[in-house]
Amino acid sequence: MSRTLRWPRCIVGCRPARRAHRPISLGANLTGAGIQAYDFDLLASVSKVIGFCSSDANERHITLTLECGLASVPLWGDIKGIEHCVGQLLLNAIKYSWGGSTVVIEVKKDGKFVLLTVANSGISLPKGEDLYKIWDFGFRGKAAKERHVNGSGIGLYTVKKIVAAHHGSVQTSSTGALTAFDVRFPEKGYLQSQLGLLL
Repeated sequence: MSRTLRWPRCIVGCRPARRAHRPISLGANLTGAGIQAYDFDLLASVSKVIGFCSSDANERHITLTLECGLASVPLWGDIKGIEHCVGQLLLNAIKYSWGGSTVVIEVKKDGKFVLLTVANSGISLPKGEDLYKIWDFGFRGKAAKERHVNGSGIGLYTVKKIVAAHHGSVQTSSTGALTAFDVRFPEKGYLQSQLGLLL
């Protein structure tokens, strides 16, 4: 059975590939196109994204390290949207890292949530009020402009919208050259309870 869900109107318009299991139709989004929610393994998706980003990392001699003590991490949601979110955070970490450094991607359980952390050493985040503006559409920090780091200023804005659509949260911290982004996605049962959906 397929049901329409009313999620916040803030998820990018994309559809995951067809799967053997049945999808659940989600509601309207920014583009007006429907999207699908699936059961999937977040760990497998993160591994796939790391593969896609490996060439960018290799160009700068950056090592990508995945840390997870679990065999799989079941999640439910928009697969392509979440993979886009992970990819954006990882590409940002690569762009702003020192050459020859290591970017660490960690996945673990955190109560009713799954915690994804992307940490790198390099150009630090903006200070003061500008730190809160990194989530705004089109914003680019002073250091990124001065060092001519390529970017459009919409990556983190999109990340925030995708995470919000899944009733998750995203936070960041920067201490010296170390920067970390923590993303929490709710597990399937908790997310469906938040959406008022019983399957």
